[in-house]
Amino acid sequence: MNRQKRTNKKTIFTISLCFGISCSAFAQENYKKLADSLRYVTDVPYIENCNDSVFWKIVRAGKPIVPHLIDKMTDTRDLEKDVYVRFFGGKYTVADIAYVAIQEIIAGIPTFEHLGVPVHEECGYCSYWYYVRESKKNRKKFQKAVRNWYEENKDYLIWWESSHSVTGDCFIAPTKGHYIVRHKIFDDFPPLRELQCGLWINNNGTIALKEIGCEFNEESVADTTFTIHEWKPIDQYLTWVYNIYDTIPENISDEEFALKFQPSLKEVVDTASFKILSRFFFMDKNFIYSYTPMACGGHIFVWHGLDRETFSVFEENPDYACDKNGCYVMSMDIKNADPETFQPIIINGEPTWYSKDKNHIYDVNEPMSEAKIIELEKELGISLRETKIKRNEK
Repeated sequence: MNRQKRTNKKTIFTISLCFGISCSAFAQENYKKLADSLRYVTDVPYIENCNDSVFWKIVRAGKPIVPHLIDKMTDTRDLEKDVYVRFFGGKYTVADIAYVAIQEIIAGIPTFEHLGVPVHEECGYCSYWYYVRESKKNRKKFQKAVRNWYEENKDYLIWWESSHSVTGDCFIAPTKGHYIVRHKIFDDFPPLRELQCGLWINNNGTIALKEIGCEFNEESVADTTFTIHEWKPIDQYLTWVYNIYDTIPENISDEEFALKFQPSLKEVVDTASFKILSRFFFMDKNFIYSYTPMACGGHIFVWHGLDRETFSVFEENPDYACDKNGCYVMSMDIKNADPETFQPIIINGEPTWYSKDKNHIYDVNEPMSEAKIIELEKELGISLRETKIKRNEK
């Protein structure tokens, strides 16, 4: 009897395993067929032109279809209906549409790094067209570079909700988002210890700011529609500064911007004098920094133009700060604020996003109209002009 039970269990397991493999193979075949339908795309995303049902069905398939799209990056057949490249001329091929679809699924792919050519000084993205149209060999080299990049980064992709398309600036993109690469440093950074200044350092001497990111529990495809079910907060480590220079040249590529203008924290921060003033403001002997939170983590900016000698945050609400020249909330200037009389508004002992000075009452960083102030005071049952608090000393 026991032997029969074990045999039955083994049979069930074998059937289940085969069924799972069959389902996986069936799904992959469906993705391959969907990628084959690239030939029937008639419109490429551009401004409000985001209505091609074939193209967006392909994009909605998400990560599982990407390897099949990469396979198509050397398919130089014309589309069933001629689709012409705006501004540069010539027709899209299946290979070109495949790469546009990949870019819609995953934002931030370093195109020109993979091409091995610079952005053209005069016509920008035309470098792509010149390179891939030159020879089939160039397309194969580009395909190999994109495939290697995807294999290296696919496990670090997270979903990013957005109403805009990646490639076409559509005001409302059908996918409602795209993937981005959560930089591997967040996972590979092993925090050795916390420094006295509040930053972290690992065995390699890399300096990082600990922040809250997010990890998604996702089911990639259901009826070719990407679905996010839930996410949970995770610790991650920010290791670079978004902007080190006050001015940045125009027409600079993303790759060059990251290389020249986004140094590591280790290169910029003086840990001996670094202070975390609040969740949004930091300072060392050289710079004032602001932290801009985003959906999953954020950015550290060097805030140029502020006066270090007079800069300080408010004790009851350190999301606000002033120096001798103005006042600030998070990473925003408060328009025309008077630093001598400015103070955040505290209601029932709790901080708010309202503030005031001798001239205005502000909603975040915008002056409120008198009608809006009266309406808000009536709603809250208090006078917004009567609260008084103090600023932290440096």
